[in-house]
Order: sequence, then C-alpha cells, then structure tokens
Amino acid sequence: MLVGNAGALLRTRHGRTLEREIAADLNAVAAGSRHEAQHALDAVLRAEGAARINRELLARDPRLRTLLGALADNFIVLASLDGRSRRVVKFAYDEPLGQSSQQFHKRLAEGLGWRTTEIVWHTPSVGYSASYHIEVEAPRDLEIVSAALVVADGRGRDTYIPAGFSGRRSHLYSEGMAQDAIGTTSVRLRPRRAGLIRAAALLGLLTAAILTAGSSQIGSVNKDAAASITLLVVVPALLAAYLPRPGEHELADVPREVVDG
Repeated sequence: MLVGNAGALLRTRHGRTLEREIAADLNAVAAGSRHEAQHALDAVLRAEGAARINRELLARDPRLRTLLGALADNFIVLASLDGRSRRVVKFAYDEPLGQSSQQFHKRLAEGLGWRTTEIVWHTPSVGYSASYHIEVEAPRDLEIVSAALVVADGRGRDTYIPAGFSGRRSHLYSEGMAQDAIGTTSVRLRPRRAGLIRAAALLGLLTAAILTAGSSQIGSVNKDAAASITLLVVVPALLAAYLPRPGEHELADVPREVVDG
C-alpha cells in the first residue's frame, strides 16, 4: 500500500518513477520492528542519496507523511465483513505510559492523589474512517476527571473534542475529519474518593487513635517497652493490609483504549 501510494504520487504529480531503494524503505516501515520501522521512516523522509529528489517530494506530501507515521507506530488489522449492512468494528489495545517529566513536587502530589495525573498519547488514523470513537477506561480505584481529543490536519486546522462523560469511562467521538488528520488524546485521572483516599484517611485516624491510647498508658509502656512498641507497630500494619488487593494494582499496568472505526 505504501509503495503503491508513493509510486502513484510521484507518477501523477511529478512524472517520476519510484526507485527500488525507496520501495525497500517503505516495505521496512510496514513490515519491520518498531526500531526498524522508525529508522526506515527517517530514511524515506531524509533528502539524501541518489534518490534524494524523490524522497524530498514524498516528504512534502502531508497525506503520505500521515500514512507513513501511522504504519510506523501501528499495524493493519483485517476483518471480514459481508457488506450487506452497517458494521461497527471494535478493537482494544493497551497504551504504554512514558516516564513523567513533571517536577518532583508535582509527581509527589500526583502520587498522593492531591493532583490529577494527565496521560497524553498520539491517536493516529483519525481521518481514515467516516467516524472515529474512542472509549477510555480508567484502572480500578481511579476515575477520569476530564478527557479530550485534539485533531490537527495538514491545513493547520485544529479541532478540540471534549469527552461527553467523565467517571470510570469516557467517550470521545469525531466524524468527517480529513484523511491526513492526526489526533492527540489527553486524559486526567485521580484516585476515587470512595476508594483509596477514604480508606487511607480512615487508617490514619485509627492509627492516631491507637497511638493516643498508647501515650495515655505511658507508665505501662516503660515497664515493657519492646512489647508495647511491637504492638503499636503491628496493629496499624494489620489495618493497612485491608487497603491493597490481591495481585498487582491496575495503575501499574496501562489504560485500556477501545476504538471504533
């Protein structure tokens, strides 16, 4: 598909023929690993070598650049449809999270649940279907405060699409976008107040009550300090055992995104 699009672009618009070395790079973009695809993509768009003129012409076309970027980061899924009636095709995938670039005090506030955590990822191929629907599901014990989809096309037009609902799931919907449109999804998350934050506050109050009761019996504590200190440490630890759940928390995983095309 990439070779056909690039060859047709050069032939119809510039009267030129696609070189074999460019075709090899285009094949590597679609069939290679993520590292190989990115390297091949850079080679296609870099105006160097014997085919530098055609590479420069291909790099100028916004639709081809969008297609190249989409296939370098993604793969093609084929589904058999009968074509006799409308079909909604859904697929789900996990979006890996990058390292946070926030300052330390902001990361600390996010970790304690005092500040929302923003997750941003690219949403390619927004314009390759008549409509595009994203359903973002928050991990367990988290809630979505806000979500938005920003779509930009090759003519410099930006479209801001806010989510229609916030909670455990948010839906983002776009339609009629240009074929060279590229989207960026932004989601803000925070711990659910009915979950981790409320349980942590209750644990803190119980621990404070135990320590206060222990301080009122300071005379007895002095007689057997080792046993008393052990008791004051073990009881809050036992209470804290009711906060975590079996297995790894979903926050250590990645948010799930479901896309309809």
